[in-house]
Amino acid sequence: MVVLLGGDVDDAHLAELAANGVSYLVSSTTEIDLADALATLRRELEIETLLLEGGAGLNGAFLAAGLVDELSIVVAPALDGGDDAQRIVAAGDGLKGKVTLSLLGCEPLDGGAVHLRYAVSAPD
Repeated sequence: MVVLLGGDVDDAHLAELAANGVSYLVSSTTEIDLADALATLRRELEIETLLLEGGAGLNGAFLAAGLVDELSIVVAPALDGGDDAQRIVAAGDGLKGKVTLSLLGCEPLDGGAVHLRYAVSAPD
């Protein structure tokens, strides 16, 4: 696991991460340049593939920046529908016209769930 942090991160948080054996990269600015962070991960740690698990905002930021090549979604047979229901992507002004999804695979899972895999690309 590697945590990407903005330059305004508190030293106590860095010490906590280090004490827990978590690797981290700190941006030189408050905002993280995602493309630069990925280049650093590749160059310094030889990381070629990432699994994003930071939530809708992180997913949206990487998608909007054109840094995602595959989207993997597990759909479970349950409905929420509440106003506070969480989503998998949040991208400010949206992603319409910014990304195209092409189905790579659909796999049924136990309990009626389905694993969907999509290739992500820029629109034609």
